[in-house]
Amino acid sequence: MPEKSPTKTAHMVLVSSYFPPVVGGTSTVLRNLVSQLNPQKVSIVTEYRDLPADAPRTQVPQGLKIYKTAIPATIFKKIPYIWRWERFFRFALIFRVRDLTIRAIKESGAEFILGIYPNWPFLIGAYLAHRASGIPFLTYHMDIPVRRSAMAAFEGFFIETYEEKILHAAKKRLIISEGYAQDFTHRFGLSSTLLPHSIDLGEIHQRMAKLSRSPDDGYTRIVHTGIVEGQKEGLLRIAETLHKNPGLNARLILSSPTPRDRLLNQGFDLPCVEIVTLPHDKVLDLQASAHILVTVLPFFHKTKEGALTGYPTKLVEYLATGRPILIHAPAWTHLCQHARRHGYASIVDDACENSIADAIRKLRQDNDHRRDISQKATEQANNFDIQKVTRQFLQMIPTS
Repeated sequence: MPEKSPTKTAHMVLVSSYFPPVVGGTSTVLRNLVSQLNPQKVSIVTEYRDLPADAPRTQVPQGLKIYKTAIPATIFKKIPYIWRWERFFRFALIFRVRDLTIRAIKESGAEFILGIYPNWPFLIGAYLAHRASGIPFLTYHMDIPVRRSAMAAFEGFFIETYEEKILHAAKKRLIISEGYAQDFTHRFGLSSTLLPHSIDLGEIHQRMAKLSRSPDDGYTRIVHTGIVEGQKEGLLRIAETLHKNPGLNARLILSSPTPRDRLLNQGFDLPCVEIVTLPHDKVLDLQASAHILVTVLPFFHKTKEGALTGYPTKLVEYLATGRPILIHAPAWTHLCQHARRHGYASIVDDACENSIADAIRKLRQDNDHRRDISQKATEQANNFDIQKVTRQFLQMIPTS
């Protein structure tokens, strides 16, 4: 295992609604980043979630001081229809997050705060703690801020009040996708610094060497891992394509923390779809078994900017496996433009089932195409190596 960062690293308080054991893109990014740091130099302020017994979990890095808060779950269980207002009630956490962050600063002697977006209540709470304590404040954006016009009036009030204050107060604005940089410049006239999702390439390569590929004479395994909600439109289109084209002899395999019953009710109840729930340490095994790994972004979405700038964290994991990648997303997105520029994936950039079917056939039949994009994916994965990204992070933060 790589050595932890040197002890001279400044102590930070990381404030995020999403953190292990919760499974998801933001949680994975933060777990990987923190795993390379001295745990005695990291305090976490996060949200407690009452996960069902069968829910997937990811391991919490050891040795961290973690402060948790939450809106009591009993409120949403005992009052009819109160769940419809849950996202509004979450803003009540702002001052609790502020107070926990200040407490973490005092108890640890922290020298800076790292506030994580998404989740406005936690980001606002981190900013207020910065105002109260006076220590430096950095932000790390896993998504672009949702437009005020796309939010309900209640949420819009908080965004109107705090968004630009937070961005201007931040000593650095870290972004997980270079696609966000244009948005920060265009909307706020502010610079930002890329800090991508990181993966342990050494560990992945060791594990991949022990895993076998699926046989080529069976059905085609098209695998998607991760949360489905924001990807539902594209994944349903792929599922329907497979259903209408039995000659493809392919199945869409979804590994997701999203409850199985919800996915079935959303249209994934087709015979060509398999739904599995795996612990985090088994996801790579599934990815390695794929003939095609797929990631998607929506073509029809009211918050177009998120699709425009996003770069799914699961794609970084895909790159390291050396398996062929299929991207189904609009041509104008940063994801498609990046993949086309570097040539590491097969791209379907129109909402057409025939185009999807043609791309699947080409990936299965054209050995040269498959080999070319897989090789370029492996090369691209080097940009996300965990040691490289950790060094970049340490160069950006204060030192003690």
